[in-house]
Amino acid sequence: MLIIIIAIVGGLLLFIPKKTDKSESKNSLPSGGTNQVTLTDKGFSPESITIKKGGTVSWINASSKSGTVNSASHPNHNLHRFLNLGEFPSGSSFEAIFEKEGTYSYHNHLNPQQQGTVVVK
Repeated sequence: MLIIIIAIVGGLLLFIPKKTDKSESKNSLPSGGTNQVTLTDKGFSPESITIKKGGTVSWINASSKSGTVNSASHPNHNLHRFLNLGEFPSGSSFEAIFEKEGTYSYHNHLNPQQQGTVVVK
């Protein structure tokens, strides 16, 4: 009898709706929180990200070697100097806060073909 009760209760638990946190959806414009960009061996992913003003972007190096985040344009890095974050080894990360609306282009100075953009609205 106890086994039957356990089976019934266990079966009912399968049909209880699970609460989901819709605030973590990456499909809509993220809130002012932290937004993630990953550096892989193929480049930045996503290549372009749209965030709200005051938001933070965190770059994570998941590639097999060191990389950089440097402002456009290569090799001078003068367009958005606060994005000259420098070199970060594989497995590390760093972040920047975007206080003003606009489009911010950057690249990996060690592999300039790897480029990305942050659009701030």
